Parts: sequence; C-alpha cells; structure tokens
Amino acid sequence: MLNNNYLILSATLIEIEPLLQCSTVLSESCSRSGIRTITARLGNSTSSGISAQCDNINFQIVVTGAGVVNASHGLTVCLESQINDHKWHKTEYCKPNLTGYNPNNIEESPTPLLIIQTGIAGFFEGSGLETGDIAVATSETYIHTGVDNATYPHKLLPFNLVPDCPISRRGHFIFEKAMVEKSCSIIETGINKSSSELIKNGLAELKESEERIKDKLCRVMAGNFITVSTITATPENGHNLFRAFNQPFMESMEGAASAHIAALYNIPFLEVRAGSNPVGVRSKDQWNIPLASQRASFAVRSLIERGDLLIKESCFENRTSIRERT
Repeated sequence: MLNNNYLILSATLIEIEPLLQCSTVLSESCSRSGIRTITARLGNSTSSGISAQCDNINFQIVVTGAGVVNASHGLTVCLESQINDHKWHKTEYCKPNLTGYNPNNIEESPTPLLIIQTGIAGFFEGSGLETGDIAVATSETYIHTGVDNATYPHKLLPFNLVPDCPISRRGHFIFEKAMVEKSCSIIETGINKSSSELIKNGLAELKESEERIKDKLCRVMAGNFITVSTITATPENGHNLFRAFNQPFMESMEGAASAHIAALYNIPFLEVRAGSNPVGVRSKDQWNIPLASQRASFAVRSLIERGDLLIKESCFENRTSIRERT
C-alpha cells in the first residue's frame, strides 16, 4: 500500500486548495520560518469518484511561498525534517534504492518517492496552450543563471551547481522522459473527469459557466519550462524569452529551484502546472486563477490516484539520475 510517497509543492495555498477539498487533512505543522506542511489522504465525505484503492494513499503538501528562495527553503526544511525524524544520514538519503520496487513495502522507506511541483503559471502563446490547459515540464531552466552575456541565455558557469551535473552550469535540469510521458497520459485521462465532478458537487467557483466548462476540453502537453524572478510584464519580453530559451511552454517562479533541490537529494521530480494567463499579459481580467488552480490540483490528484501506473510503467525503477542527464 502506498503511503506518504508524494510530496506536493505549491507556492500558495489557493493553488492547491481544490486538492484539499477532495481530501481528508490528517495533520498540519508549521516551521519556525512559516513553512506549512499538510499531511492528507484522498477522499472525504463530500468528494465522489475516488476509487476504493486510493482510500489509504497519504501525501504531503508543502506550501513554500513564491519565488526560488522560498521554494528551495521550503523543500529543504521538509526533507531535512524527515531525515532527522528517521535518523538517516544524508549520504544514505541521497541514494534511494528502487531496485525490485514493491508497492506493498514502499512505506518502509522514509524517502519521498516523488516530488511534484504544482500550481498556476503563465503560458507562452507560441506553445499552443490556452487558459486552463495543463503542461508537464520536460526541463526547467533558471533564466538568470550563468555568465552575463548581455542577452539571454547567458554563457555557462565555470562550475557545476549540482555535483556531477554539467548542465546545471546553465541552471538547466532535464526530467525523466518516460515519467513525463506517462504523467501526461494519466492526467489526460483523469482531468476532465475531475472537472465534471467539481461541477456536480458544487465545489467549483469558476468565472466560466457550467456549460462552458463542460464543453471546454482541457489539453495536456509536455514542454520546456523556465523559472523567472520577475513576472514578465509585456508581450514583447515574452516573445524574447520564447525565442531565447528553446520555445518554453510556461514560466514559473519556483520550478528550477525545486528541481535543483531534488537533484541534490537525488529524488525523482515532476512539475505539473495549469495556465492562468498568457505570459506578458498583466491585465487581471484576462487571468483565470480559480480555473487554473483547479486544473493543476486535479492533475496532481490524477497522478496520486494512478501512482501505481506512473511508477510501474514509466521505467521508474531503472531511471537515470537528474545528474546523469545531459
């Protein structure tokens, strides 16, 4: 039985609230620096459509705050607290052994089986995405990392940010292809069902009418993401970033930082987001944060529900480390 094997990162509570609405909160804690950690279980008295085998799947949500510093701090606080709780040395923790994976015994390991960064994001218009669509990151890049080159992307740093990971010299992290592809398949199957359930149970507070939501197909795509520290404020700057960074699908403010920490601990990582607005559009009347938050939350729910497929059918056991990908 899977138990506590999903660590969900969200910058704000509102971005993950729809997942909590269909879950039972088991415990909450707050670090001295304000990092909020919630342990929850899929299913509650008001949710429907949760399969019976998911009743005992627990997961943790870490609300980190926005930005790369908050994200990296929040994830580190969580991981280090688990190490202390289980009295594991860091060297042991950094090398999880997934050989001979057995879902019936996985709760014996305190290591999070999978870190999932989620939330809303700006999507690049050239990606083909629209508001409410979901994207899974194939890679993440800090856009400000490197040696100043006057233009983006910067030149490579003369040192690795992550040991044995040369591509980290440009703040770049590549994710497991098989896992990304399987994630897209699982989400595509589950997300539209989740949207229908939200409407049926009256849990949705969306700007769009029920009829439009029912008719709106949610696309699920995979592509490169970039991480910014300043929200892109003009379409012109958005176009420049799209050209400079290999046509990214989305920009986030936390993804590369979380991927960086996951690489240091050698823990599998996914980033799943839903588009709330086109990159460069600052008029809030063209944003739809409630819809994007719900879509992102229930994409994660789909992954938790079908975690057995994600793990068994994505070459998870024989995955390559983030540090080994070039």
